[in-house]
Amino acid sequence: MELEARGVPTVTLATQYFEALARITAKGKRLPDLPLTILPHPLNPLPDGQIREAVRKQAGRMVEALTRVKQPIKV
Repeated sequence: MELEARGVPTVTLATQYFEALARITAKGKRLPDLPLTILPHPLNPLPDGQIREAVRKQAGRMVEALTRVKQPIKV
C-alpha cells in the first residue's frame, strides 16, 4: 500500500475471506480505490491448475491496474 500511496501502480491479492479486511485497510490508508484482485478461499487445497486459472481470469484487470497513471496522494 505504501507504493500505491506514492503513485506506483500496484495490485493487491486477497482471497474472498479477506476481501472485507483488505477494503477496510485500504480505506484506513486513504486508498479507497486500491485495486484488489479477489481469489477463491482457501487456496491451499486447490490444485495448482485451478489457482492458475483463477489468476488468469483476473489477469486483464491486473494489467489494467498496473498500467494506469495515478497521481500520488499526500501523506
